[in-house]
Amino acid sequence: TLIIVLVFLPLFSLSGFEGRMFAPLAFAYIISISVSLIVALTVTPVLCYFLLGRSKLLKDEKDSRLVAFLKRYYAGALNWTLRHPFKIIGLSAAMLIMALLVIPFMGREFLPPFNEGALNINANLPPGTSLQESNRIGRIIENTLHEVPEVVSTTRRTGRAELDEHAAGVNTSEIEVVTKEGDRPHAEMMDDVRQRLARIPGVEAEVGQPISHRIDHLLSGTRAQIAIKLFGPDLATLRSKANDIHDAMGTVPGVVDLLIEPQVGVPQIQINMNRQAAAAVGLTAEQLAETVDTAFNGHVASQVLEEQRTYDVLVRFDDSARQSQASINNTLIDTPTGTKVPIGQVAEVRQDQGPNTINRESVQRRIIIQANVADRDLGSVIEDVRAAIGQKVKLPQGYFVQYGGQFEAQEKASQRILLFSLVAIAGIFLLLYIALKSFRSAVLVMANLPLALIGGVVMVF
Repeated sequence: TLIIVLVFLPLFSLSGFEGRMFAPLAFAYIISISVSLIVALTVTPVLCYFLLGRSKLLKDEKDSRLVAFLKRYYAGALNWTLRHPFKIIGLSAAMLIMALLVIPFMGREFLPPFNEGALNINANLPPGTSLQESNRIGRIIENTLHEVPEVVSTTRRTGRAELDEHAAGVNTSEIEVVTKEGDRPHAEMMDDVRQRLARIPGVEAEVGQPISHRIDHLLSGTRAQIAIKLFGPDLATLRSKANDIHDAMGTVPGVVDLLIEPQVGVPQIQINMNRQAAAAVGLTAEQLAETVDTAFNGHVASQVLEEQRTYDVLVRFDDSARQSQASINNTLIDTPTGTKVPIGQVAEVRQDQGPNTINRESVQRRIIIQANVADRDLGSVIEDVRAAIGQKVKLPQGYFVQYGGQFEAQEKASQRILLFSLVAIAGIFLLLYIALKSFRSAVLVMANLPLALIGGVVMVF
C-alpha cells in the first residue's frame, strides 16, 4: 500500500491547470487504497474466520486433492523456471525491447477526446462587418448546422459588449449546438460540421466543445488545442510571417480549424510632423499634438451652470471639418511668434492604414495562429508542425515563436512527473529494503519494474 501511495505522490507536484486536474485523482486513489488496507486488516480476517475457519471445507477430501494439485503445479513451475532461467530472462528481455520499440509509435494527448453532447462553434467574419451582415450570416450558419442529423438546437450570440471580460466585435459569433447520439461516431459528426461550414464563403469557423474550449482557454488564452504565438516589434511583419506559418501548418495532416488572430488595416489619417519646417516657425511637437487633439477629440474649456447642474463646454471642430483631409491640411495653428500657419506647412497629412487591434503579451507585440487536431494524436501533429515551420518559415532577427496549448501543459507535466518519479522509485527501493531486510532481494524485486512496461505499453497502444 505504501508503494502504491508513493507511485501516485508525483501527481501532487503538478502545478497550474494540470495540477488542478490530476491531483484529485491521486487523492481519491490514495484514500481508496488506504481504506482497503484497513478493511484487509480488520473486516477481511473476520469474514475469513466465519466463512472458512468455522466450516469443514478445508477438511473435505476434494479440497485436499485441490490443495495437493496446486502445490504440485506451483512446485513444477518453480522447478521448470529454475532449470531454464536464461530462457525466462531472455524472453522477458526480448518482450521488454519490443515494448520499448513500440513507444515512439504511440500517440500522446494531454486529455482524451470528450463527447460532451454539445458543440461550441466560433464563427469569425472579416473585422468591420456590420451587425446586420453578421446576423444574416449567423442565420445561414445555424440553418446549415440544422442539416446535420445529430443537431437538436442552436443558440447564437453575436459580439460581446466592450466591458465584457472577453469583449469582441460584432464580426464574431459564438454558437452553442446541442446534439444527440446518432449512428455515426462523434469524430465523424464533427468532421461533417466542419465540411458544411467550410462551404460558407467569408466565414472562418472553429469547431469545439464547451468544456474543451474552456480548458484550452485556461491553458493558452485561446479556444484551441494548439496556440502558436509569434512575437516581434513590427505589426506588418507579424501579419506576413503569421500567414507563412498558417500556410506551413496547413500542409500538416490532422490540423483543422486553422485560424490567424484577425488583424487588418483600418483606414486612418496620419499627421507626421516636419521638424525642420516646424522649427522654422518655433513650433514644437507638443504644441502641434495639442492643437490636433483639441480640434478632433475636443478640449474642455470651461463649465456652465444651468438649473443647478454643471455642464462641460467642449471646444472642437464640427463634424464636416473633422472628416475632411483638406480641412485638416488647412487648419491654422498658433505659433509662438503670434502668426498662424496651416498644419500642412509644418506636417504631412496623409491617408494610411493602421491596425484594428494590437495584442501584447509579456510587454511584446504578438499574433496567434491557432488550430485543433482531428484524426491524429496531438503529440505527433505538434512534431510535424514544428518541422514544417522550421523548414518553411524564416523569421527575421527579433522575431520568435512560442508554442502553447494542451501539448505545452502535457510536456511540462511529463517532465515534472518524470523527475519526481525517480524520487518515488528511490522511496520504493527503501521500503522494499526495510521489508525484506536484504539489499539483494530488494534489487531483485526492483528488477521486475521495467517488465511492467510490457503489459502497460501493449494495453495503452
